[in-house]
Amino acid sequence: MPETLQVGKIGGLPIRKASSANPHINALIYGQYGAGKTLLAATADEVPEMRKVLVLDIEGGTLTLKHSFPNVDVARITNWNDMADIYQELRAGLHTQYNTIIIDSLTEAQYFNMSEVMRQLVANKPDRSEDVPDVREWGINQTQIKRFIRYYRDLPATVIMTALMQERTDKTTGVTKQQVDLPGKLANQVPALFDEVWYLYVKEVTRAALKLEGDPDEKMEVRLLSTGMTAKTTGKDRSGRLPKVMINPTMKQIWNKMNGSEQ
Repeated sequence: MPETLQVGKIGGLPIRKASSANPHINALIYGQYGAGKTLLAATADEVPEMRKVLVLDIEGGTLTLKHSFPNVDVARITNWNDMADIYQELRAGLHTQYNTIIIDSLTEAQYFNMSEVMRQLVANKPDRSEDVPDVREWGINQTQIKRFIRYYRDLPATVIMTALMQERTDKTTGVTKQQVDLPGKLANQVPALFDEVWYLYVKEVTRAALKLEGDPDEKMEVRLLSTGMTAKTTGKDRSGRLPKVMINPTMKQIWNKMNGSEQ
């Protein structure tokens, strides 16, 4: 073996077994207002390996956590620069107590970023309106949002982002799909940046469908988590360990299934 070659490295980079990958989750949860996305993400506080939890509250929707998960830390985000400052501190290792970072929500983060892009534009070109982005500004917004996701996703922690859902109808097939509520190409590109993409929705089902005792025709409202791609939803589970649909899911159930402690 030539002396310049190093065992356990290739191109100067360390080689590791796939089985040694860290257990951190990077996930995108999307759904309608009120579906319970923030609450589901915050159930990470029930998992010792995922605690302590920090919520970066962009949407202003953390009231639901006040009584359910009072020990979760919340930082209220008011502008795009807040996100950059927090990332720099997390990356520098100034807050190693946090094993889970929740960004609530990516939809609002995109709005904040576009506002910052337009603010900077008008500062340099006062004749432009802050309310009318052009192709160039949309391109900057798209690039910066994808960079933002990658930066946070690659932190040494579990990172969960939420997003609203939008319906889009394919003009060719006529099929209406539930997608992540982001503009233009971002709606299709962003899911590729996560290992896990889950669609959370609320539905009325009968006790019989849930295989519960009692009146089989009695209807109950449940939260359903779709973890894979369907004809009408975007989704994926790179762990390969989650069921296609989970009923009233929690992060404890998800963590246990993904890490082999629950079949």
